[in-house]
Amino acid sequence: DNKAGKPTSLDALIFAGCKRMTFDRIFFPRDDAPLTDPSSPLGIFTTMVQPLVDAVTGSCSADAETASSRDVFNSTLLIYGQTCAGKTRCLEQLVPFVVAALVARMGLDALLFRMTEIYGDTLRDLLCSSSFQPLEGDATRQQQDQQNQAPPPQIHLRDAGDGRGLQIIGATVVTIESEEEALWLFQEALRRRATAATNMNASSSRSHAIFTIFCQHPDGRVAKLNLVDLAGSERLKKTGNVGARLRESVGINSDLL
Repeated sequence: DNKAGKPTSLDALIFAGCKRMTFDRIFFPRDDAPLTDPSSPLGIFTTMVQPLVDAVTGSCSADAETASSRDVFNSTLLIYGQTCAGKTRCLEQLVPFVVAALVARMGLDALLFRMTEIYGDTLRDLLCSSSFQPLEGDATRQQQDQQNQAPPPQIHLRDAGDGRGLQIIGATVVTIESEEEALWLFQEALRRRATAATNMNASSSRSHAIFTIFCQHPDGRVAKLNLVDLAGSERLKKTGNVGARLRESVGINSDLL
């Protein structure tokens, strides 16, 4: 009955030529949207991300007796879309709500943070000191980095063999003393991420970034919340990529499949 192809909040239908796509939810974010708007960052967090926070915390407080009576699950948020669609910006807007909710539920001492990226067939640690990429034009920082640079530590995937599946071995895991420190770490890690200019985006992400928050429960259980900013799918005719950028695009599109 939706002849005009206008989206609704549930089972929305979008018509693009002869294609029909179905979604559970559709949001229409605006920069001036009030917090009460369902399409504001808070609205998107409440609808799409809060259930993941509930899963890793057991929807409980830091009280040990309450926590031990709840089931907890590892959870992952995947942000996917075409290059230049605003995926990283979306994650940047959601992370403060995620951190605030986890701190309120678990407390600062119960949280550990890790951030890695998958670039081509390489796994990189974005929180180790040697992964720092100085800003262009920051000559002083570049000189200091060249003097202090050390080989990046080797990190790799390994099957733990105990039912936990694949584990990242050797990546930096840090604690925080405040919510502000967690947000600073996240932004610093983003700045170290592999990026390059294309015809569609002056600062296109060339890797898949994974921001992982470990929730340590009083009874010894640990649940992981992975916030994944996938590299954007790319059409070579639009990006104009050649050489190394072209090889990256082929790898990115293959990974997403």
